[in-house]
Amino acid sequence: NLSKLCSFFLCNIILPQYKQGGEIDTDPHFQLFFNYYCSCSHGEVEKFVKLIKDYEFLTYYIPGESNPHRGKASELYLPSPELLSYFETSSSAHFIALDEYREMVGLSREVQLMSFLNDIGINKEVRVISSPVDYHSSNRTDLPYYHSTRGRSWDENILDGCAEIVEHIVNNNDKEKSILLWQRLLCIIESKCISWRCSTLSELLVGTYKYHYYEWKTASFDSSDAILLKNSPWMMNAEGVFVLPGSIARASLPDIYPTKSEASERLLDFLGVLDKVAVQEEVEDTSNLTDHQKEK
Repeated sequence: NLSKLCSFFLCNIILPQYKQGGEIDTDPHFQLFFNYYCSCSHGEVEKFVKLIKDYEFLTYYIPGESNPHRGKASELYLPSPELLSYFETSSSAHFIALDEYREMVGLSREVQLMSFLNDIGINKEVRVISSPVDYHSSNRTDLPYYHSTRGRSWDENILDGCAEIVEHIVNNNDKEKSILLWQRLLCIIESKCISWRCSTLSELLVGTYKYHYYEWKTASFDSSDAILLKNSPWMMNAEGVFVLPGSIARASLPDIYPTKSEASERLLDFLGVLDKVAVQEEVEDTSNLTDHQKEK
């Protein structure tokens, strides 16, 4: 009976407020959602989470502003030190007001709090975002453009904040951010490539061209972030110089970039870091020299 009463209250009183717009005091709603989540049986949790996860009842703050904003879990980040540092160069990320929620539920229920946030979809790693591509303003010459009788569209998968942190590293020769980007790319491969539907970063960071010719068809292309990561000097070589990833030999890769994992092997392959860097040696023509001169 309690379950039916809560369900009725949620569906008919609380959740409709989020569809109507306007200001909402979300803290009481969060407390209700969290308390009910903690009391749910294992079989009820999935249904309850599905009911509430797409509503904007979580609080976050924009740097420099005192007013709280609200958002849904799938668009917010958990404020880990790594992600906070990664997004220092970007304004695209918003972090949940975790300390406020810790104070709200009490330290004794922090484990349940983290479980709740995880179940409703809070981001603990850099998001992969599907973004439209404007063919005419993108200045890209590699985008497919097959004949279409019913319109066409281009979309690509990008990494939240990737373009900004790469630009920062290149402009400032920032060693710490270079290491951080390497670590985040490894985590993305581990979470979204090895255990997800894509087996490589190339398959994840891909674009799709959709067009119609007798039937709807698609063609793929490299996303802008895939091109950026391969063709920007954001990695350091053994001499401490920032260079293109493909110009570094694996054997001479600095220890600051961990390489002893399956994920690192996939990242090296994606970036084009070679087993050996080809060095073209100039061969001197000695055909016109005497034997004595050749010995010298």
